[in-house]
Amino acid sequence: DNLEETISTARFAQRCSRVVNELKVNERVDIELVVRRLQNENAALKKELRNQQNGVFLKELEYDFNEGELEQMEENVENYLEGATNSLPILSTNHLQTYFSLMRDKVASTHSTYVSEINELRNQVNELKQKLNTYISYVGENSSTNDENDSTTGYKDTSGSSLSQKKSRN
Repeated sequence: DNLEETISTARFAQRCSRVVNELKVNERVDIELVVRRLQNENAALKKELRNQQNGVFLKELEYDFNEGELEQMEENVENYLEGATNSLPILSTNHLQTYFSLMRDKVASTHSTYVSEINELRNQVNELKQKLNTYISYVGENSSTNDENDSTTGYKDTSGSSLSQKKSRN
């Protein structure tokens, strides 16, 4: 009597051991999240392609910095470049690459600002040169007329600046 029950239990245990449970997480797909993830991956691949075209073959790691983190990193770069701090918090190669990218952008921006200021100053210098040349030619014309007038009085201009001597005489 117990033997049949034991055999039945053993057969049941054998059948139970063959049962395979497949676990699956019930997941709702957020389309915006999928799109954002694909856009980030696309941007990373484009950057990697650009680097390869420029001769840099470093594998770009996935950038997952949110806007607040990027703003903080920009502020850190500003403080570093202004000398307010002597170091940057580099937690990963992503941080390092992002800091270098931010610094490169800052240098390029500063460079373009300086170039435009230099061009503006060059234009101002050229305008002043033109005004000075106009003034010199005007003074030259007037001084030759005045020299002729001075020759009648016996005054001879040896310095080439009759205007200053006339002022000192008066």
